[in-house]
Amino acid sequence: MVLLRFAVTPGEPAGIGPDLCVQLAQTAWPHQLIVFADPTLLRTRAEELGLPLLLSEWQGEQDNRLMQPGELLVYPVSMSVPAKAGTPDVRNAHYVLETLTLATQHCQQGKLDALITAPVHKGIINDAGFPFTGHTEFLEALTGTPKVVMMLATEGLKVALATTHLPLRAVADAITRPCWKMLSVSCYRIYARNLAFPSHVYWLPDLTPMPEKVDTWAMRS
Repeated sequence: MVLLRFAVTPGEPAGIGPDLCVQLAQTAWPHQLIVFADPTLLRTRAEELGLPLLLSEWQGEQDNRLMQPGELLVYPVSMSVPAKAGTPDVRNAHYVLETLTLATQHCQQGKLDALITAPVHKGIINDAGFPFTGHTEFLEALTGTPKVVMMLATEGLKVALATTHLPLRAVADAITRPCWKMLSVSCYRIYARNLAFPSHVYWLPDLTPMPEKVDTWAMRS
């Protein structure tokens, strides 16, 4: 079996992401999961959850180790200030973006095969002075991609969104003929590459409301 390497970013350090990373470590996986995070954050959260966690620093492409339950490979990235679960701090916004940036760069360089992201706190990132509407647009700008298509996928259903992260009032104006053309071409290329174009395709706009301003809120009770 080919060894695949997945970058994992834990998102908001005061949120649920670090918990999920610790829980991921409780299972032996057939591929590598490399978490881009502050090791102290992961150890602290493991203690709070009462779960075992032994961290090993990832040594790069030559590192082919597979972790046992309770172990996790980590690419160390330091937070600005200690994180308290349920209490986001704007001073750690740069850390959140740095984990995303480093993990994405490793994927672009071919060192890692895919990126898995945990939830971020958009309000905190914006309050820190970094314009941020979501992972989709951030990765689009970071990779220099003209237009990214967000797809929600399961084995039985795949949904490509015509719009992303817009206030509801702006959705209708955003659904234009060039928008449909771009979406159609992008999806065709995706399926042609995987030789699995579906027999029935339905196009739907994303009608998820996006508030004009995201207020600060704690994500972990």
